[in-house]
Amino acid sequence: WGPGILMTILAGWVFNMLLMTGFQFAPAAHGAVFGPGTMPMFTAIFAWIILGESLTPWRIGGLVVLMTGLVMLGGGGFFESTPEAWKGDLLFLSAAMFWGLFTVLIRHWKVDPLYAVSVVALLSMVSFTPLYFLFFEPAMFRASILNNVFQLFYQGVLVGGAAVIMFTIAIPVLGPARTALFMAMVPVFGTLLGIPILGELPGLIESAGIVLVILGMLAAMGLRFPAQFR
Repeated sequence: WGPGILMTILAGWVFNMLLMTGFQFAPAAHGAVFGPGTMPMFTAIFAWIILGESLTPWRIGGLVVLMTGLVMLGGGGFFESTPEAWKGDLLFLSAAMFWGLFTVLIRHWKVDPLYAVSVVALLSMVSFTPLYFLFFEPAMFRASILNNVFQLFYQGVLVGGAAVIMFTIAIPVLGPARTALFMAMVPVFGTLLGIPILGELPGLIESAGIVLVILGMLAAMGLRFPAQFR
């Protein structure tokens, strides 16, 4: 019960509340940088403390390049910050720290990925459902059946199910630190998907940020160019 409850806190509704509440205070650009962007950093730190994984200068440099790319990718939001943006940034950082610890503990406890997701989903449902109906206004009763079915499939099956299962399966294969690096690709894919879906073309700085994120991720994974290319 102890590990199950802790996993639910770190990756269940508490994690999501921290992340989503942050958007009430800070712009989306802050969410991209201080949310998914710092998850690799926190995961690498926890992997170093708990699992004894080494933090080489090359990997640290890769994380720095990755963070630089994310700042460039969401640069506009940093110049348009509200006075309360720091509150959102702290919430984003807290959520990133929660997810980083969850990622490392999955490896440390050698938990089966499907079992871990099932425990988090079930305990989240049991503990949050009463709070949802007591303290919030359920929008599901005002939404159409089509919208409810879409949210059930997208949030429940794809995001809450398939994505988390694939992520946890990757942890014992790649290691927690390397797996968490792919979370930094969330704002990158968001920007790229905005081109065909929203018609939003990234500028030069955003495009350079995407390149830096990818290069930083590869470097943080420990990949190096062959000697003849260096």
